[in-house]
Amino acid sequence: MTRDSGKSWSQVIDKIPGLPKDIYVSEVVPSRFAEGTVYATFDGHRRTTSKTYVYASADSVRTWRSIAADEGSRSPER
Repeated sequence: MTRDSGKSWSQVIDKIPGLPKDIYVSEVVPSRFAEGTVYATFDGHRRTTSKTYVYASADSVRTWRSIAADEGSRSPER
């Protein structure tokens, strides 16, 4: 996380619940519509799991929630 155009960075991965350690970050995308909202995906195929993790933060990365659909569930937009 950076708030000064990349001059300094803060580690936020420890704030993401249920995320395995040492997992690959596949993408981080800020919302085009809501300031302070960001989406992040993590890919476990390079580690011991083939699971993909999808999270969102709506409060400038202070807290995160999983938005991945469980197998057999409806849309991730619950």
